Amino acid sequence: PRHAVANNRQSACRTTLVGGSGSDTGTALVVDYAGQVWGGGTTNSLDLPVLNAWQPTNHGGFDGFVYHLSVDGSTLLDLSYLGGSSDEQVAGVAIQGFGAVVVCGASLSADFPVSSGALSTPPGSDDSVNAANALGVTQGDPGAAQTPAGDTVVVAGTPQDGLWLNVYLSVGQSWKGWVSAGSSSTVNPGAAAGPDGTVWIAMRDAANSYRLRSYRTDTGFGGAWTSLGGAFSTDPAIAVATDGSSYIIGAGLSPNQGQVSSGRYVPGSGFGGWVAGTTTGAGKPAVTAGSDGAVYVAIRYADGTNGMARRAGNTWGQWYGMSKAMSSDPQLAAANGLIYVAEVDSVNRVWANAFAQGAGNGWYGWADTRGWAYPVAIATLRGQFYIVGRDLNQDVWWYRSGVGWIYYQDRRQSVSNFVAVPR
Repeated sequence: PRHAVANNRQSACRTTLVGGSGSDTGTALVVDYAGQVWGGGTTNSLDLPVLNAWQPTNHGGFDGFVYHLSVDGSTLLDLSYLGGSSDEQVAGVAIQGFGAVVVCGASLSADFPVSSGALSTPPGSDDSVNAANALGVTQGDPGAAQTPAGDTVVVAGTPQDGLWLNVYLSVGQSWKGWVSAGSSSTVNPGAAAGPDGTVWIAMRDAANSYRLRSYRTDTGFGGAWTSLGGAFSTDPAIAVATDGSSYIIGAGLSPNQGQVSSGRYVPGSGFGGWVAGTTTGAGKPAVTAGSDGAVYVAIRYADGTNGMARRAGNTWGQWYGMSKAMSSDPQLAAANGLIYVAEVDSVNRVWANAFAQGAGNGWYGWADTRGWAYPVAIATLRGQFYIVGRDLNQDVWWYRSGVGWIYYQDRRQSVSNFVAVPR
């Protein structure tokens, strides 16, 4: 679809189309001091109507593009591609005081046409993970956690071969290589990092019981799997509190179908047993660690509404409900004293919410992100939250709070649910 621009001036609406024969998406727009329109976006069209172009051709994949229209939108004044051999998107356009146009965005191209004297490219700035020691065949949904040092630990596996683990190292921006984590699993593990850099991995075995094992990037696995027992209908969710305690959350099997339970594992002391959370959900619970020493657990009920409870030590806090029916299980991330929530409704529209940390009812209310994706995952970085998801074409988009949705690139081979961590 071509990018549409509308101008409503003096009650006379004027519209125009800017684009070519491929897929064109407008993601930025600004009006200059003369009332003329500057815009930009992303395109895979090879036949844009270039005019006064700095880059007259598409260099590969989805390139960014920038255009300039007359005041009434009837005349194209300038249009140029902007990109390299991979994918780009123009995310913002601004007009400087002396009339110069400044654009910014994202690029996956190692050969992006930078100007003479430009800042050097950081080592490992390419976002691709298809590098040495990265490739492996797994099944099911991965678990991931980021250590305080910035290393990202990824764990995934198959029912036949058990779980495997890899680390994306912050220093050098490279993969360490796959190692076997042992043990048979239902293949959807959870992972969470503690303040000391230890990553705790939780899994559900063939008997529907949970197990726990630790890993460190400097010393490897910290012993064999620890059996936590229990009988669960969902794969585990896990978070590590500020004191280093691991909280493992799951929903029970019949006769306690869907009942939310939590167990706490304290390094040096062991596992304290399962404590029921006095509520029953319809899907997999989610958990994240707050800055107040507690963890926060969210659940979707049978009617699609949500509940949130605080868990500190061996004590469950009160469950607080939030209206609006959702079709996906909640996804959680914490920042700045808030627990951020992302979910998808019945038409795959993505919604965001927040819950203030503390003992009371901290729900803020649902906000429409104005995007459609399923499934989604959420992460926080420097006080902002980010959502990643696939659209109906299996293309990947990500959302940044205060900015909106940005097209990432075509990843149509992606089949698992997402997991998100900062980088």
